[in-house]
Amino acid sequence: MLGDVLDHFVEKNVTPRYGRSEQIKSIWQQLLPEQLAGYCRIKNFEGGVLTIVAQSPSYLHELRLCKGHLKKEMNKQLRGTRIKEIRFMIG
Repeated sequence: MLGDVLDHFVEKNVTPRYGRSEQIKSIWQQLLPEQLAGYCRIKNFEGGVLTIVAQSPSYLHELRLCKGHLKKEMNKQLRGTRIKEIRFMIG
């Protein structure tokens, strides 16, 4: 009985989230300019907000320049998920 409840919980809550995260990560890596790829990473995606961590202010600046394009293209490619905002931080 507990196993059935746990299976249902994982199927309903964990699996879709993991799949969505992997989809977002894959699309991000495809769209991110090559010169930024090694210096920026996804921190999280929650409530329609994608948070990206850049290693330095210069990479943060470069990300901000292509923010609109990245958001537009990601939303074109994502299925069943919408990015409302992209936030950047240094870390």
